[in-house]
Amino acid sequence: MKNIDTGFTKILPLLPVKDTVLFPNMVIPILVKTEKYLPLIEEAMEKDKLIVVAMMGDEEKEAAKSGDFRRIGTAASVIKLSKGDEGTVAVVQGLFRVALSEIVSHEPYFMAKVERRG
Repeated sequence: MKNIDTGFTKILPLLPVKDTVLFPNMVIPILVKTEKYLPLIEEAMEKDKLIVVAMMGDEEKEAAKSGDFRRIGTAASVIKLSKGDEGTVAVVQGLFRVALSEIVSHEPYFMAKVERRG
């Protein structure tokens, strides 16, 4: 299968998730319990609302820190944000698949260079 280059290459904030897969056109709530990722969601809401959602376990997070990281995720738009007792719920809509080619920043949260796929 041939990759289609659509000309979309950007650096976007990366929200790693453990038990959720987001596909293009899906709208899902994501419970954000980790304080580290709250600024990511809040800043996305204030700016262009674009983030990348990718499933990552502890092994992938360690690989991302070392720079040896290749992953597929979904570019998403943050639609709504609500804070509750158990954490913050971000409602996101998947836009399109992206290939994460590089983690360009680790602090205050992951920022990834992404290219649109398909």
